[in-house]
Amino acid sequence: MRCFPRHICQLLFTLFLLSCSTTELLPEQLPWNEDVKGSGRMIGASNAVKKAYQMANVVFYPRGNFSANNSRQYSAGKRYEGMVYSSTKEINTYIGEDISFHTFMTAVNNPKSKLYTEKLNESPYHGVNCRAYYGTVCSGLVSYALGFKENYRSYDFAIWDRMYTVPNANSDSVMVADVIWQSGHVALVTQVLKDSQGKTTSIEITEAIQSGVRRKILSAETINQYFSGGKRLLRYRDLAQNIEYYPQTNFVAVEGEVLQAFQYNDDLCPDKGDKSCYRTDEKVLLNASKPGLAVEIYNDEKLLGKFQSDGSGNIVLNKSEKGNYKARILTDGYNGDFVYWKVVDIDVRVDKSNSRIYFNSSNSRPVYFEFCSVAGFRPENYKKIYTHRFTEEELKRGYIEVEPPSQTADSKGRTYTYVKVHFECEYGRVINKPIEWYSSQ
Repeated sequence: MRCFPRHICQLLFTLFLLSCSTTELLPEQLPWNEDVKGSGRMIGASNAVKKAYQMANVVFYPRGNFSANNSRQYSAGKRYEGMVYSSTKEINTYIGEDISFHTFMTAVNNPKSKLYTEKLNESPYHGVNCRAYYGTVCSGLVSYALGFKENYRSYDFAIWDRMYTVPNANSDSVMVADVIWQSGHVALVTQVLKDSQGKTTSIEITEAIQSGVRRKILSAETINQYFSGGKRLLRYRDLAQNIEYYPQTNFVAVEGEVLQAFQYNDDLCPDKGDKSCYRTDEKVLLNASKPGLAVEIYNDEKLLGKFQSDGSGNIVLNKSEKGNYKARILTDGYNGDFVYWKVVDIDVRVDKSNSRIYFNSSNSRPVYFEFCSVAGFRPENYKKIYTHRFTEEELKRGYIEVEPPSQTADSKGRTYTYVKVHFECEYGRVINKPIEWYSSQ
């Protein structure tokens, strides 16, 4: 049997996927930009579609009841398809971007997890249109699918220099992995169906709405009405760089993949889910299935000791040293499976006199910073993006020089004077406790 190199296999699969998206495949219909043709762009489009389908096709069964937003309730034991919609911008726990499918699905399976116990619209949180501790939104879905590092808001897409507006857009202009933009919402094009003459007959979009992530078929006439009514067609200039794609076949399978069985650990799980992240100043809560269970905990492979779950079936670690942790049930000769979490050591400081933000971590990597409100809102400004990915030079020197934020409140009474720095490690992302620029020392 002849074996092909991995990149050739991926290209062949991409061509197959794209062929499924047209009635008759014509070379000029492939989803590459006219000025940047090549297999890299095709693979980028294919990866975007597969990641969007992961979000739309995932199925889960909650172990408890929870609210996701102002209009969406989830009930224990029911079947749900499509990722949860919840605006988690205050705590930055967006699925796909900040936390993994693995972490989310294990939190769903843990009836004591933060998914069921934390209410983001209640103190100490300041949320709006969000309830669930984990979720995604329209811009989060598109950012994940296109492989952005930053968490862009929908209004950022219209002015970001790596996106451009397709002029005089109509249904025949649309390509796979394009973004349909309107004020307050974005959706990703995941299929374009054409007839034998190359005319578009219908388009599939994948979007995050309050009921969850959904796939929807639109007629060419509807798409034309969209563009004549003020919606824009945006195209990502660097689609060829969307090279990262990780199958999530323990939880969802998309084109060419086979769903695998996954054995959940019903004995023990961190309250954020398996393979989750905590800061050193955060409490780690291990949820055991019942009281009185003996649990051994390791940090960086060193046994810290044996602990016993309390009357609520929990083990509380009020403060932890940095490191890679794992734990398992060890009782009556029974060794349970390990669960994992990481405690991240991060340091963020504001130097107002020099207009600098300093950042450092010994076991994670700074990715980007933002100015925002205490609830995580950023200014809805169609001229400036209030987030910035660190350059290699900035990472090397450990600080960034910034323009201090305005203290003037907007029409909604919000000020955007809080500093967040986002750090990334193998289990996901964490942020510092937001620092108010003008009240910091």
